[in-house]
Amino acid sequence: MVQIDASAPRTVSLLEAARALGIGKSSAYEMAAAGTFPARIFRVGAKWRVSARDLDRVIDGENDGQDAA
Repeated sequence: MVQIDASAPRTVSLLEAARALGIGKSSAYEMAAAGTFPARIFRVGAKWRVSARDLDRVIDGENDGQDAA
């Protein structure tokens, strides 16, 4: 499992998360809008943010099939 540095950001942008997952920007935004993005996401103003911890779990294959959102 990837360890999150306490000084590291706890969230990443939706675009950064999409790159980490190997999916396109358009697909990421469509998934976010539909509520199907595989990691927990939320809005801060006009921007989407993704939980770095959830993203790490998805990348590490620890997502148990439950929706993170």
